[in-house]
Amino acid sequence: MRIQGYAGLPPATLATAKRSTEAGPAGFGEALRAAGSRREAAAVSAPLASAALLALQEVEDSLERRRRAVRRGEQLLDGLAALQRALLAGEIDPEVVGRLAGALRARVGDPDDPGLAAVIREIEVRAAVEIAKYEGRAS
Repeated sequence: MRIQGYAGLPPATLATAKRSTEAGPAGFGEALRAAGSRREAAAVSAPLASAALLALQEVEDSLERRRRAVRRGEQLLDGLAALQRALLAGEIDPEVVGRLAGALRARVGDPDDPGLAAVIREIEVRAAVEIAKYEGRAS
């Protein structure tokens, strides 16, 4: 379980509008004429363009990998907390251990941040140790 604090928003301020007299009505037309003649768009073959789009969609960005790793770490910590509550209550529910083992098996890619990856590995080791303890008691 995680509790996050609330931080208020800063008060809004009004910005003053600035007018520019440099361009004027004729300035836009002159800028268009100065840009030169019209250029033709480069033609790209349809298969090449679609392959490039598919490749772009498949590329996983670093932020998404980080989000998934954080989500997985939170799931493992929630499972460890549930196991701790069960131990304190004196009854270890096999379902709690099963959920923790399932979360441990659900491996996601490592994040680019080496510090976060190290923390996730430590959480995984702790979860594996707790599962091994339970399996040792059950047998």
